[in-house]
Amino acid sequence: MLAMMTARMHEGPILRYMRKMELRKMVLAVPVDAAAQDCTDMLDIILGIVVHCEASESSGDWALGSVIAPQEYAEQRGCFRCEDMRPIVAEVRSNRFGDELEWTHGLWAQVGQLQPPTTQARLRQKAFVNRLKATRTRWEAQARGK
Repeated sequence: MLAMMTARMHEGPILRYMRKMELRKMVLAVPVDAAAQDCTDMLDIILGIVVHCEASESSGDWALGSVIAPQEYAEQRGCFRCEDMRPIVAEVRSNRFGDELEWTHGLWAQVGQLQPPTTQARLRQKAFVNRLKATRTRWEAQARGK
């Protein structure tokens, strides 16, 4: 419930981002609890941010994305652990008054399903997954060292 309210609060910036990226549907990651940036390449997760989830592990433990809102954090990209986040699917609906967003609760598995089936998209996903693996490895090494 909190995640859905947070996403709706940022409808304007999300809609502008979707137009800029030419997206009609995407998975957002919205925090339900703050999470510290434990290692490099991790996002500093604070309550109230909305992240475009661009890639996720098949296990659903880790994901990578770009911050959409609030504006002072926008366009930061990094990895995050999914346990403190909730996936929300935002879809653009057009009517005679303009565009609006339709909101539904999502699944981490939908992140890969919403990617276009192009060679460029597959290469981009592969690079994102490699980045996720590297960040997870660094995080696990730091956790063992504590």
